[in-house]
Amino acid sequence: MKVLYNLLKQYVDFELNPNELKETFENLGIEVEEFHYLAEGLEGKVTTGIVEEVREHPNAKDYKIVKVYTGQRILQIVSGAPNLRKGIKVVVALPGAVIKGVRIGEKNIKGITSEANILSLEELGLEEDSPGILILGDDFKVGESPLEKLGLIDWVYDLYIFPNRPDLMGILGLAYELKAVTGKEVRMPRVGIEEDESVGLYPVEILDKEGCPRYTARIIKGVKVKESPFWLRRTLFLLGQRPINNIVDVTNFVMLELGHPLHAFDLGKLKDKIIVRRADKGEKILCLDGVGRELSDEILVIADAEKPIAIAGIIGGEDTGVTEETEDILIESAHFDRARIRKGVSILGIKTESSRRFERGSDPEILPLASRRAAKLILETAGGKSGLVNDVKYITLKDKKITVYFDKFNRFVGEEIEPSTVKNILENFGFLLRSDNEKLEVFVPPRRRDLEVWQDIAEEVLKVYGYDRIKGKISSGGSFTGKKFKTAVSLIRDLATKSGFYEIKTVEFANPLELEEFGFRKEEAVPLKNPLTQDASVLRMSLIPGILRFASLNLRRGQKFVRGFEVGKVFLWRGEDKLPEEKMHFAAIVAGRLEKKWYNMERDVDIYDLTGLMEILRDEFKLQIEVEERVLKGLVNSGIIRIEGKDAGVIGEITPRVKKYYGIKMPCFVMEIDISSFSLPEKKYEKFSLYPSTRRDLSILLDKDRSYSEIKLTIDKILPDLVEKYEVIDVYSGSNIPEDKKSITIAFYIRSKEKTLTQEEVDAEFSKIINAIKNAGFEIRGLE
Repeated sequence: MKVLYNLLKQYVDFELNPNELKETFENLGIEVEEFHYLAEGLEGKVTTGIVEEVREHPNAKDYKIVKVYTGQRILQIVSGAPNLRKGIKVVVALPGAVIKGVRIGEKNIKGITSEANILSLEELGLEEDSPGILILGDDFKVGESPLEKLGLIDWVYDLYIFPNRPDLMGILGLAYELKAVTGKEVRMPRVGIEEDESVGLYPVEILDKEGCPRYTARIIKGVKVKESPFWLRRTLFLLGQRPINNIVDVTNFVMLELGHPLHAFDLGKLKDKIIVRRADKGEKILCLDGVGRELSDEILVIADAEKPIAIAGIIGGEDTGVTEETEDILIESAHFDRARIRKGVSILGIKTESSRRFERGSDPEILPLASRRAAKLILETAGGKSGLVNDVKYITLKDKKITVYFDKFNRFVGEEIEPSTVKNILENFGFLLRSDNEKLEVFVPPRRRDLEVWQDIAEEVLKVYGYDRIKGKISSGGSFTGKKFKTAVSLIRDLATKSGFYEIKTVEFANPLELEEFGFRKEEAVPLKNPLTQDASVLRMSLIPGILRFASLNLRRGQKFVRGFEVGKVFLWRGEDKLPEEKMHFAAIVAGRLEKKWYNMERDVDIYDLTGLMEILRDEFKLQIEVEERVLKGLVNSGIIRIEGKDAGVIGEITPRVKKYYGIKMPCFVMEIDISSFSLPEKKYEKFSLYPSTRRDLSILLDKDRSYSEIKLTIDKILPDLVEKYEVIDVYSGSNIPEDKKSITIAFYIRSKEKTLTQEEVDAEFSKIINAIKNAGFEIRGLE
């Protein structure tokens, strides 16, 4: 569910800044899946301009040359927008603005210089598909930023709401949560309307009282169906809804606002009355998505006297939908049994924003409020007269009483919290209280069906009081005597963590389509007999899809740089009559852009961020590890990792196609190694040298299609005893290097454990290396 920072502030006037609000959500147990600033890349780079001249482009009939005054200067802009005309005010993107990931700059279009861009709502991120540029109203001043009036000085939060918290599927529910933290009062939506009895009540008959224990219907006559005002279209689009018309948009907005779905029928297309019943087996309905569906008697429908007109709580019918010709409407605000809605969703294989809310359980007491709120906004945006609401109900819910004993509460919490503090927190949640010295009676409203026992109340108190304020009671376990690794896996985890990588834990299920992106065949995967979703229908054959999802989630939440690893099992199909083969793999990922620190420059991540970790594993486990360049599906600049001469893993950069699938827009590199055969290395301690080392560098020319491993094999065969270590420090191709060649520079460190080496002794050792490399047929750069 998405919510806007400034929209939420209309319901509870908190003083948290956008980042503090994000942290508060997470402290309250509300997961923030994505968080971003709407004006990112625009602030200070867009302005309001007025078109002073429009003329044809001499070299392109589909383009026009426009002169736009921005308050300081006149800009020449080349544009293909069909609605350009003299005298209109427009949004001008100046050089340096970033639109949909592209930086705006001066450019040449068909021989004419364009100094800036004129933007549409689509380019501003406020519309899915714009037919032309945005034309601003008279209240926009030339030379001033239009961002605030367009509602772009705002932040959007994409929240994951757990299934047991249906009350948080609306902005009002989130406001109640923030009230508990901030103490600020919740501002209820405006619902004051005049109801005209002469409009009449529409008859409602409920045949399935268990499936629909309450149904309200309200007639509004004389509406004008048209495009919604800008504020409503903007809000819906930013919250993930497609604007349709003012009537439908109001019902969708109220659903997002209050968390309760509504539906609007064209009253003129209904026959006699509303009947809430089970569908007859084989009945059919054409739904609003244009799909005809055959119904079963397990599905709850809204019908008139002749036929079904909606699938209750899931989707409306096309035949009674609101169109531009609609004059009178019927607003439905109902409560449906969540098990019955879930059954319908399962049978029909369709999920909607409405069904997602009814499946979790709706609040039957909010129906009249939702109906009045919708009527209020419809009267404001479409005109008309509202009748009284026909409220047919067979359910009356009272507040649930939960008794909390203070002594039990404090033992459960592990700390004594003052009763006054507990009462204050619960009152801020909107709960009625009754107390004495020993206990507290909490009256929980129907909207909070997740609260069943006193331990639930304790958890509500703790998430506001702060888990971090509860002092630990664990006594000392003795002095620390050092770390001894029991397995190779525990050592690998330690090495990766010390190298700055965060450990990731993902599920062992996978989507076969993801695996196919990396060259695995669906037939080779181990299928699950009863998968919950397509995303978890097979056992994973690789760790890479899981760590890519981790990177995508963190980058979308505003992280600039991601570095993580996972150690886990992968599973390979061996036939119906055999258990799958299990292998232990290690995978690592780097993605994004490193920020400038005192110890590193600002830069994009690269493959060397992973090869460094690979070299640490090589040195610690004393293994022969090398990379052989090879084209691999899903990767570019890729290679096979070979350990002791055998293929054991892959490394490379994720392709643009795969990055798009995961929603990753920044550089991303992955590595995966089969570590099943790794064993703890035997520790051998050697006396370190007290004498200085000398470094000598050697640059070797190699054909571009040949691997460094060829040079390494030669060096390893003849490596003199006095060479302590060697490593690649540079790979270069370019000027002064033949086009078909690359230069690999290797640093050799020469040291004796017995004495300080003389210049002549170092030269002698280095000459052995040079001669061996020359004799193997390699060309040494710069050697005369």
